[in-house]
Amino acid sequence: MAHRCTARSQTSAWCFRRPCCSNGARCSTIFSCRWNSPNLDLPSYIDKARALIKLVGLDGFEEMFPHELSGGMQQRVSLCRALVTDPQLLLMDEPFGALDAMTRDELDIELLRIWEERKKTVLFVTHSIQEAVFLSDVVFVMSARPGRLLEKLPSICRA
Repeated sequence: MAHRCTARSQTSAWCFRRPCCSNGARCSTIFSCRWNSPNLDLPSYIDKARALIKLVGLDGFEEMFPHELSGGMQQRVSLCRALVTDPQLLLMDEPFGALDAMTRDELDIELLRIWEERKKTVLFVTHSIQEAVFLSDVVFVMSARPGRLLEKLPSICRA
């Protein structure tokens, strides 16, 4: 069963802590949505989706169901879904928080590699100071409840 999606020129896309994978769709059909836009160039869109699957290292896994993929692989699919519309801004809310430390480190490196290639603006929310410093140009430190901006710091790794 296809998912209902609305295709349009997107300025932003989300990638959440939990992977956004449909249990009934294979990895290759994650992008097969019923589109409500006459402007969508479907062959181009499918080519983009395939290129993204390859970019994140999932080529060869296109026919797998989400429950057959590891947590890290499911997050890679979520990242593909966020990037397929070519957003200007990628919003990531603790996307690697539920993963084991080794997979999290691998995906942090993968995200940097993708950022180097695609040059997207990324707003990345994390509770990990190490991850914040490693991934960012600027770190915004927030207070506990209620959440308020306490400080803006340049990252020592990427400044």
